[in-house]
Amino acid sequence: MKLALCGMSALRVLRDLRQRHVDVMRLPRVDLPAPSLEGSGRWSRAAISQAIEQYPCLADFSERHPLCVAVPTAATRLRVKGVSCTVHGKGLPANAFVDVGGGLFISSPELLFIELAGIMLPEVHLVVGMELCGTYARDASDPRNGSVAYQIPAVTCMDRIRAFVDGCHHVNGLGPARETLEWLLDNAWSPMEAVVAAMAVLPGAMLGYDLWPIDLNVPVDARGGTASGTRIPDLVFRGTDVGLNYDGEGHLPLQDVVDAAIRLASLPQERATQEDLDDALRRAREGAVADKRRDRDLGAAGLTVFAMTKEDLYERGGLDRLMLQVMDAISRTGKRDLSRQRTMMESKLLGDLRQELIWSFLPGKVGQEAAQTFAELSAPNPDITRYMKIARFVDGKWVVSLVERSSSAALPGD
Repeated sequence: MKLALCGMSALRVLRDLRQRHVDVMRLPRVDLPAPSLEGSGRWSRAAISQAIEQYPCLADFSERHPLCVAVPTAATRLRVKGVSCTVHGKGLPANAFVDVGGGLFISSPELLFIELAGIMLPEVHLVVGMELCGTYARDASDPRNGSVAYQIPAVTCMDRIRAFVDGCHHVNGLGPARETLEWLLDNAWSPMEAVVAAMAVLPGAMLGYDLWPIDLNVPVDARGGTASGTRIPDLVFRGTDVGLNYDGEGHLPLQDVVDAAIRLASLPQERATQEDLDDALRRAREGAVADKRRDRDLGAAGLTVFAMTKEDLYERGGLDRLMLQVMDAISRTGKRDLSRQRTMMESKLLGDLRQELIWSFLPGKVGQEAAQTFAELSAPNPDITRYMKIARFVDGKWVVSLVERSSSAALPGD
C-alpha cells in the first residue's frame, strides 16, 4: 500500500510524529508515489481508514474536513467521498515527500510550507511556519487548546525552505509562501513566543509592529561580574540593545502554592501537607530569584530586556503598551527611527484589528471567537490567496483598504 498526504492532513501527521518525539529530519525523503493497494483492491473509505489507522487525528475526515491526498497525475486521483486530491505532477524538486512508514507518505516540511500558504491567512501561515522551524509542536487534533511538545528537533529551517521554494515551479501557494518567507524566523521555543515574534516582525500594513529584524533565542555572553556562561533572551531586536522574555503561566509554579495551601487548610494536622506547601513556596521563590538574576546578567551584558506575560496578550491593548515601551527604549539608543511605527500605534482602527489578530492565536474561547472575527475582517473575498487587507500611511494617518496580493510587489510600509 502507498498513500501520500499533503496540506492539512500532512500537518496533522507531522505534529503527531513530533509530539511522539520522532526525529522527522532523519526519515527517508522520496519522490511522490502514486497511490496503490496490494493486489487488485480498489480504494474505498474503508481502505483509506485502514491505511491511516495509526493516526487517530485523521479519523474524522469528511467532505467538510477532507483528507488531503497528493497524487502525481490527474488519472491517479482517488474518487472517494471525503477525500480531496492535489496533483503534484510537475514543478517539485526531487525528494519532496517524507516516508513515515507503513506505506504512508507526507509532504516534506518545505513543501508543506508552500501548500499551507495557499489555504491560510498570511499571519497564520507565518506562525505555523515558525512552528516548523521551531523546537515545539502543537497538538495534532486540537492545535489551539491541546498539549504542546517542547524541546524537540526542528523539522526544517529558513534556508531549507528558501532553497526548496527557489526550486519549485507552478506550485499552488508558491507566491504567498515567498511573501511569508520574508518574515519567517528559526528557533522559536514555544507557541506564544512565535505569536509575539510574528507580531513584532510583520509590517504595519499587516497589523504588525514593523520591528523587523529580530533574533530568537540567541545566547548572550553574560560572564561579566559574578555571572558565568551565557543567557538566552527569547527575542532581541537586531542592531539594538533591547529584547523580550516571555514568562508563561507555568513559568512560576504559583498554582502549586495555591493547591498546597488548600490541602493544608483541609488537613492541618497532616505534616506532609505543610511540607508540600513549604516545597511549593521554595520552588516559586527559586524561580523568582532566577528571573531576577537573569535580568541582572542581561543588564550587565548591555541588554534592556522587557518581561512579557500571558496577560499582555489577553488584555485589550496589552501588547501595544509593551511594544510602545520597547519602541521608546530603542528610540533612546538612536539606532532606529521608529516615528512611523509610533504614529501607526495611534490609530484606533489598526489597534482594534491588531487586537483581534493577537486574540485569534490564543487558547480558549477568546481565541476561538477572535479567530472567526479576524477571518471575517481580513478575508472579505473568499480567495484569500488573491486579496488581502493592508494599511497605508496617507496624509499623516493610517487607513485600511483591500488590495490584490502580488508575490513580487512590495507591501506598503516595507
